[in-house]
Amino acid sequence: MRFVRSFIAPLAFVLIAIVDPVVPTPWLSMKSRPVTPVFTDPANSETDVSPTDVHMITTPFSDADGDPHLATDWEIWTGDGSERVWFALNDTAHLEHTHLGDGTFAGRLQGKTELAPETTYQIRARYRDNSADPATEWSHWSPWARFTTAGISKVLPLFLEDVLDRPEPIWQDEEGAAVVLPQPHPSAYLAIRGPSDAFYLLQSGDGSSNRKTNFPALSLRQPVAVHVHAGEADLVLPASQLLIQDQQGRPVTIYLPAISLRQGQELWLWVSATGATYFGSPTDAEPQFAQLARGAPVPWLAPPGYKVQVAASGFTLPVNIAFIPDPRPELDAPLYYVTELYGQVKVVRGNGAVSTYASNLLNFNPLGQFPGSGEMGVTGIVVEPKSGDLFVGAVADDNGNKKNRILRLHSDDGGLTMSRMSVVLDNIGVTQASHQIGALTIGPDGKLYAHIGDGLVPSTALDDRDLRGKILRLNLDGTIPPDNPTWSLGRPGYVFAKGFRNAFGGAWRPDDNQLYAVENGNKVDRLVKVRRGQSYGWAGSDTQMRIGALYLWDPSVSPTAAAFLNGPQFPASKLGHLFVATSGPTYASGPQLRGKKVQELVLNADGTVQGNPTTFCEYLGTGRSTCVGMAFGPDGLYFTTLYRDEADTPIEPGASVMRIVYTGIADFAFDQPSGVAPLEVRFSDLSTAPDPSHWLWNFGDGSTSNEQNPSHTYIRPGNYTVTLNVTGRGGTIARRRALLVIGRGDINTDGAFNVQDLVLLIQHLSGTVNLTGTSSIAADVNADGFADVADLVRAIQALLGISPL
Repeated sequence: MRFVRSFIAPLAFVLIAIVDPVVPTPWLSMKSRPVTPVFTDPANSETDVSPTDVHMITTPFSDADGDPHLATDWEIWTGDGSERVWFALNDTAHLEHTHLGDGTFAGRLQGKTELAPETTYQIRARYRDNSADPATEWSHWSPWARFTTAGISKVLPLFLEDVLDRPEPIWQDEEGAAVVLPQPHPSAYLAIRGPSDAFYLLQSGDGSSNRKTNFPALSLRQPVAVHVHAGEADLVLPASQLLIQDQQGRPVTIYLPAISLRQGQELWLWVSATGATYFGSPTDAEPQFAQLARGAPVPWLAPPGYKVQVAASGFTLPVNIAFIPDPRPELDAPLYYVTELYGQVKVVRGNGAVSTYASNLLNFNPLGQFPGSGEMGVTGIVVEPKSGDLFVGAVADDNGNKKNRILRLHSDDGGLTMSRMSVVLDNIGVTQASHQIGALTIGPDGKLYAHIGDGLVPSTALDDRDLRGKILRLNLDGTIPPDNPTWSLGRPGYVFAKGFRNAFGGAWRPDDNQLYAVENGNKVDRLVKVRRGQSYGWAGSDTQMRIGALYLWDPSVSPTAAAFLNGPQFPASKLGHLFVATSGPTYASGPQLRGKKVQELVLNADGTVQGNPTTFCEYLGTGRSTCVGMAFGPDGLYFTTLYRDEADTPIEPGASVMRIVYTGIADFAFDQPSGVAPLEVRFSDLSTAPDPSHWLWNFGDGSTSNEQNPSHTYIRPGNYTVTLNVTGRGGTIARRRALLVIGRGDINTDGAFNVQDLVLLIQHLSGTVNLTGTSSIAADVNADGFADVADLVRAIQALLGISPL
């Protein structure tokens, strides 16, 4: 070996001296720029690009001088080129593939986390080599690639570049039992695939497990489909779930319907971003989402680290939510109240149980059309902090005329049922469907504020003698506060502010103790700060909706409720943010471009809005659910769905109150992802769970730990799946990662020592192969600290059976 090394070393030195580009020679004095990159994703003129997850991929780096790729500049501009809205400059970590999260939003999108939907942008990039020559180190900018973001009303496909095989995908039925393709079906299979390439294949095995094939990662992400083939016999499978991890290790669940195929038949299912599946065909040129196969249990999509849950169900037309300011700690104690449009108030306890607090609050039959006359009844609600009484807004029939009124409901059994009712304010103008009384709030001054629609009579909004089209301020006993505005009446009245069409929702901002209202217009909607004695101008024209507007939704999205974050429910970075429920078109099915979303707005100190709202949570199902009422509870953001999701009529019981909780993201690291047994691994919890209280590690070899950052020694070689479960205030979250432990001599890490390992060891010792990482450790067969001829001898003896490794 000494002879081999003494010969190779000087030869290598000579070769390096010949080819090393840093050796000064005349023909290297003229440098050239790197080759100009070109975008492959998004391609020029591409449409329907996700505004939240733009994959930016360029052609491979090339430099005629042989200089390595040092960095890349990435930029996204508006479609007309007037403003840069996102950038990542001199990026040394993401050279040919980057994402929005890897850069910084700027200009009109400063502070945002996504691009605007249905908007055209243009993108460019340039490469930098490591020559440090200012004249030639940068390539020219790439040609502009124009793309248009998708409308957020569309069902967005699930996109993948790869499915990880370690940890292995899990296929289970609704009871959690493994789904196995029957043994008599030698050609039955299920493939997770894109339109042209497969990610992962499950085939009939021995009847107790499926044969698995993992294909190489794709160069470009593809929309995901599931392809099932029955094979040579009939195939019947129950409804099931596929639990996989994408190329970044993020968990993805795909919901499969019950399957019944005859011999030779096949089923093609397109997968949406929520994991719901839709019937399709292998001949589809693009994903089709017209016919639902199986929906996600919760068809609402929230950002990573957040989860949408069903907090309570069984409601009929639930409208608004009011939390008890200081609820009792018992699980069976009342936590919040929900108004039901057709005359009831429900109470929800801390354990999620729902019961009737009050009924028969309407003196007329409210049944009618949606949209239309049926949109009338009980709406606004607020809890009086001292007494626990409820103030409720409702409509009453007065000789055929429908008028608004405010009720006060009292309980003698700790808030479980109403014992008596009084009318606080009555005969508040003749109203019509939806343009009735809306939000009720109690301000920091202890006064009751009531939002009153214009009753579909625009002229009432500016009439000082009419309470319609106004925001009222009154004492809790229904009297007029003496410091209310006088207007043209010459004396204080109930009207605090006027000129509204239908300011259905509102919330108090803790930062300035001001009331903010969201208002439905004809074609545009607005957000306003409600100031004492101010007119907001509504008299029937959309141009008047611009008066006093802090933000204008154009086109209309039907904002119905608002809530400011003023507590620990979400990360501190969102404190003071305004969340707005946008209900969209009445009783519309499926996702909607204009509504069925919870939007997030960032306000400046003076109340003006930074940029445009972003979508925080959106509906991606096929049913009628939307979001109407909304309020922060002690553990998250709650909203009502108004309708049962898959109902045939709007008045079917079964609508829900949903809850958005911050769970954080589970993640962990280990000091070495692979090594030779016995291997001690130190694990580090990197999870962002709020207020974590419990950790459960499963190391994959039968051992567990409850430490936050444990160490564990693996005695035997193997492929191990390590699972971390972290329990925090938002519930339990989990992360799985793969760990490889090999034995001495297993240089190719295939799980066994054989002739192939011996060949690699010889090549390594002769200098033709350079082993690194775990393979280099495995090559040290005798564990003396380095690989040499003694290891080769030991390996040969082991293969001949003379002595074990």
